[in-house]
Amino acid sequence: MHEPISEYLEQYLAERGKLPANAEEHLAGCLECQEELAAMKAQSVLMQSLRAPRDVEPRAGFYARVMEQIEARRAKATFWSGFLEPAFAKRLAFASLTLVLLLGSVLAVIQNDRVSEDMAVSAHPEMVMVPQATPASATDSPDQERDATLVNLTTYSSGPQQAGGPIQ
Repeated sequence: MHEPISEYLEQYLAERGKLPANAEEHLAGCLECQEELAAMKAQSVLMQSLRAPRDVEPRAGFYARVMEQIEARRAKATFWSGFLEPAFAKRLAFASLTLVLLLGSVLAVIQNDRVSEDMAVSAHPEMVMVPQATPASATDSPDQERDATLVNLTTYSSGPQQAGGPIQ
């Protein structure tokens, strides 16, 4: 739709056909604007036909009945009635399920860590016998390495007892 018509379109549709002179001249010569204006008129008439014949008002006492129903529901409501609502119950069930899954996965991870630590120690018993503070160096002679291993084996204790003490 061209500018001379679009400027006065609302006024034209509201007042049913009154346009300024320059818009009337444009409308007389422009077929495109004539078609669009005819379609908009038909749309406007259709919309006005859907309007209610008179203003609709509620029956007498409508607001009083609504207020009575609100008060009655408010009086019936207790603390526990909120927990019985389906939406709340569904949310509570999902939250509980999420918590159970989360705690289960944490326990599984902790259990796996314990198992892997036990397996690491049991898979390499020589790690228990060799002290970590004195790593073997490449410069030691084989005789010194044998002596160090013999000392490690004789001083090894497997618990709270002292080296050289009687085994109970």
